[in-house]
Amino acid sequence: MGDPEVRVLHVYLNDVNDVTADERDGVLARIRPYLKGEPTYEPGDQTDFDAAEFKDDRHRSLLIIEEYF
Repeated sequence: MGDPEVRVLHVYLNDVNDVTADERDGVLARIRPYLKGEPTYEPGDQTDFDAAEFKDDRHRSLLIIEEYF
């Protein structure tokens, strides 16, 4: 996520949004505990995240972060 050449998409329900370079630190801070298996859920919070990286034949990366509950 620190490489500006990597495209990062955030998927939530039917919304797919590009994560800009300026937004990445905040997104990473929010999802890191979930990806490490250490989330601290607030009462009523059932949020979770999955992340996957894809590379094309030219070794360009795409990171997709899916948020769900």
